[in-house]
Amino acid sequence: TAEQVKNMQDRAAEDLLAKILPVIDDLERAQEHLNDPGLAGILKQFHLILAGEGVSIFESDGEEFDPRTMECVDIRPGPKNIVVKTASKGYLYGENVLRHAHVVVGSGDEVSPGKSSPSVIPEVEESL
Repeated sequence: TAEQVKNMQDRAAEDLLAKILPVIDDLERAQEHLNDPGLAGILKQFHLILAGEGVSIFESDGEEFDPRTMECVDIRPGPKNIVVKTASKGYLYGENVLRHAHVVVGSGDEVSPGKSSPSVIPEVEESL
């Protein structure tokens, strides 16, 4: 039926888009260090293409942790259950989660000035 074909097309598009997101993450990390105008233009094109396909980024920094759209990769001192840092952005495809945001969530302990807490997951520290 037409509905089944549409569902298959949507699923194929979702799979392809999900495969592109790590590449965009890498380009964004490179841009943070290089601050290259050409790379900025490429990232803008990627974001425009994603938006045209119905993909949107959702904000997680400062938001209450939501397991429906976020995955906690670490816990650090900070406001309890509030996202204190986003390791990887979350994306929606229409109203569905294309990729959960990978976030660091506050433990409820206060942050001591000049002190950092050890990472619960060491390999995440490198990507932050």
